[in-house]
Amino acid sequence: MLARWLIVDGYSLMHRRKTHSSTPALMVARRRLLRDIEDVCDALAEKITVVFDGRGSVSDFAEESPHIEVLFSPGHHTADTVIERLVHEASDAGKVLVVTSDRAERQTVEASGGITMGCGTFLEHCEGMRKRIRTTSRSGFRRAPPSTLGELFP
Repeated sequence: MLARWLIVDGYSLMHRRKTHSSTPALMVARRRLLRDIEDVCDALAEKITVVFDGRGSVSDFAEESPHIEVLFSPGHHTADTVIERLVHEASDAGKVLVVTSDRAERQTVEASGGITMGCGTFLEHCEGMRKRIRTTSRSGFRRAPPSTLGELFP
């Protein structure tokens, strides 16, 4: 596990993945991002929060990604401001990992005692975890030899 609490700058990660696009496709891109994080969320952190700039409906994601908290910044704040506040208010900022490619944001989080990771590094880390999960699930799954009628009905 990387941290107790993982906070992701949603649009920063989407931009790195090159999935940030027009408004109709924006909802699809957000959902895809959450689904990809959820695939490996058990290995990432105890709590995961993804913060997006601007307005949006948190309820749109509640059922789809029950393990991930989704926040939207209020109109007069940016996602960076929300992330900084979350880190600042955390009981143990040293166990909070923030994923963003925004250099100023990373410096502010680190000054508050948080840990940061760039989006590219995070995506590589997630892909490595997916490969390990696939390998483990394949190697851990052994097909039982076919049963004979004599074994089923002695």
